[in-house]
This record gives sequence, structure tokens and C-alpha cells, in this order.
Amino acid sequence: MNSERLVATRIGGLAACVLLLAWSGCSDSNDGSGVNPGDPVPIVTNSPANNVFNTGAAGGAAPVGTNTLTDTTGAQPMPVPVDTSMAAGAGDPFCDALSVFRTSCQGCHGEQLVGGAPMPLVSYEDLLAPAISDPSSTVSQLVGVRIHDTQSPMPPLSQTPLTTEQMGTLDAWLAAGAPNAVAGCSEDILAPPPASLTEGEVVWPADCQERYEIRAHDGAGGPYRVPAGAELNIDISVPVPWAGQGSGAVQALAIRPITNNARVVHHWILYSGLLDFVTSWSPGKPMETFPEGVGVHMPTSGNFRLNMHYYNVGNTEAELDDSGLEVCITRDLKPNTATTYMFSGNATVPPGGRVENVSTCTVNASEQVHLITSSPHMHSYGVYAKLEIVRANGSVEVVEDAPFNWEDQHITPVDAVLNDGDKVRVTCVYENNTDRTITFGDSSADEMCFNFARYYPMDAFTCGGGFGF
Repeated sequence: MNSERLVATRIGGLAACVLLLAWSGCSDSNDGSGVNPGDPVPIVTNSPANNVFNTGAAGGAAPVGTNTLTDTTGAQPMPVPVDTSMAAGAGDPFCDALSVFRTSCQGCHGEQLVGGAPMPLVSYEDLLAPAISDPSSTVSQLVGVRIHDTQSPMPPLSQTPLTTEQMGTLDAWLAAGAPNAVAGCSEDILAPPPASLTEGEVVWPADCQERYEIRAHDGAGGPYRVPAGAELNIDISVPVPWAGQGSGAVQALAIRPITNNARVVHHWILYSGLLDFVTSWSPGKPMETFPEGVGVHMPTSGNFRLNMHYYNVGNTEAELDDSGLEVCITRDLKPNTATTYMFSGNATVPPGGRVENVSTCTVNASEQVHLITSSPHMHSYGVYAKLEIVRANGSVEVVEDAPFNWEDQHITPVDAVLNDGDKVRVTCVYENNTDRTITFGDSSADEMCFNFARYYPMDAFTCGGGFGF
């Protein structure tokens, strides 16, 4: 079963590896729960048996019906060549390059691998090794390609890009043949990334009434087994954990990621049922909270679908994982209930290069609507996304306007207002260098054109052919 078997059932690949990252959840033995002994707030973990779509087969085989992606280029962050036996002073091309790698790359490619990073890059030998995505090239040769790649760059699009000076430092080192250091690099360059790159302390809202965990599992009460060398998208069903625990509607006030095995968790996406987008995570994304007076609508029955993207390429060992999320809920509802609206656009892409598809819908609103997040969604041909509001007087307000890469999809906080009669304009830009027309479909070889926008008040508007959740 394809993990995108319905319209908009997944946002797709998020950051292949977020490079500005070094947090306590990196350790396989630390799930980063932030829960203190004796905490009076109930925490319920759900790992029910027989609730896995596309479970893995024994003996290291890939789960039946999963997507094993063939294009792994976007999942290869840049190397971090570190060798404490080297010694060079300031001004050495390698030491200068190493200072850039340290602050922009080592969060994923250190001794502890993070976010599906396929290999440690902590020695000069690592740098000279064949690249997993292209064994005919060394890792150092791909460095110069990926730092200049505008569609699948490293660092990823969602992260702070390299400065012109940093880019020049790496280019100079590569142009010199990517040499080893001549004598000793300083201790500050050889040290681990600074603590300022961590995600920080978990602080729950004061009015959080209950907390529940939603985790990956194997369908029999244990963690999910990720086979050696595999890249997988799997759908795991988890019953709504607060169902039957109280009466009335439920709102989420905060959502905290739980990373049990940072080595293999590339990203995850949570849906209510099969279609309704709730939230997503990729390495480096912190705890999600919402504006004052806003709670996010949550189901009170049924199942969540936890779509897990695992990346264990380059590892000769199978890995176990039960990562997921912890949700803080309240039954004392906030005055504003938020949910998600799916703005839809034209996903037909003729051959011949760059194609820009623009679609417009008219807002039919019963009251003023507030947009609080924007999350564009395309597949592998998508290169740029824009979301705009066209007012009645013809003025245009830009909500989202940024390069897009399907390996690095994102949720961006926004603050925009929709009024009755406004038009919403969705632009999806594609690069189709094949000889065929790409059409809408759930496969990564097909395309989509959506923006999953969180808004409030719930059910306050419609817009053309979009869908409210």
C-alpha cells in the first residue's frame, strides 16, 4: 500500500538531515521525555497489538507495501571531517573548512548519527569514502555539489543557509583538492558543536490538563524494527489515547516530539484517520505551541495514522524505534478552536522544463478567519511554493513565498487574516525535464499542489475546491 494512497495523505519527505541540531534525544537510550518522577499529569503510551498498516517482515526484509525510495540524494547531509590526530593552525584550508562543518553539519554527522544520516563524518577517512548515494564519487566531491544545489541544498532549505564567506571557505578547500590538515587544528574547532544548538528545555503550558504519548510500534506491543540498509515509509495506526477518558471536545495546547532512535528517524507525519493532517516533525523542529487563546481541534474517537519515514541506509544492523510525540490536551476549551484547511491547486505539469501553475479560489467566510501556519505540499518535481491573499481592493498579501524541496517540507508560523470575498492564490512551480506530462497522483512520480494551512475559527470558511479538516 502506497503511503500516499489518498489525496494529501502525507506531506512527504521533510528535512533529510537538519544540520543545526544537537539535542538530548540523539541517544538511543534517551527518549527526551522531559517527564519528572512523581509528575501528577497522566501520561499514557499507546503501542497496541495489531494496529500497524504495512508492518515489516522478519529477517530484515522491507515491510510489505511500503515505499522504498530510490532517490537518496536529498538525504545525504554534508560531511564533518574531524580527526584529532591532525594539527594545523589558523588559516589552514582544512581547519577553516572544519570550523564551518562544525557549526552547520556536526549535529547530524557526529559520533551519534541523527535524522537518518547514513554515516559518521568525524575523520578524514570518512571524507574520502565513497558516497552512499553515488559510490562513483567521494563524499568530498559531493560537498561542492550540494552546497550549491538550489533545490536540494545542504544545509536544507528550512535551515540557516551558509553565508557567502562560509561557502567561499568550503570552495577554497575543495579547489585545493580537499587536503588533510598540515599541522594541528585548535581545540575549539575540534570540540563538539556548542550547546546553543540544542532544542532547549521542554516547558508545558500551565493549563495542560493531560498528556498522552503516540508512538511507533510493531503491532505486538514492541518497538518497530527498521531493517539494515532500508529506507521506509510506513503507516502505523494508534487509537486516540484519550478516547473514553472523559466527555466533550478536546483541544491540543502543545505537541512535543519524542525521538527514541535519532539515527533512523528521518521524519514523521500525524493524521487523524487517513486524510486529516494534524502535525509533522523532522530533526531540529522543537516543541509546537499555539497562539494565546487558541487550541487545536483533536478527535475524540477512532485512530491516528502515524506515518514514519525511516532511513537506515549505510547501516549493516537493524534498528529498533518507538519514536513519536506527546500531546498536551485540555477539555476546558480555549475560545478559538483551530484546525487545518487544504488549499488545492493545479498539479498537471507538461514536459519541457520550468512550469508555474497558479490557482485561485474565493473565500466564503461567516466571520473573519485567522491563518496561523502554512505548509506547502508537492512531490519531487516541485521547486517553489507561494501562498497569497488577494484583497477586494486588488492589493496582495504574501503569506508564503519560498523555494521548495520535497525532502525538506515544513510548517511555517504565519499571521494572516481572511475576509469574506478575498481570493486565495496558490502557486506551485515545478521542474519537469522528462518527456512526459506529470499528473496528479499519490506516487512520488506523480505530483500534488496543496497548502495545509492551520486556521481558526474552525469551519468558519470554505474556498473553492479546498478541504477543511
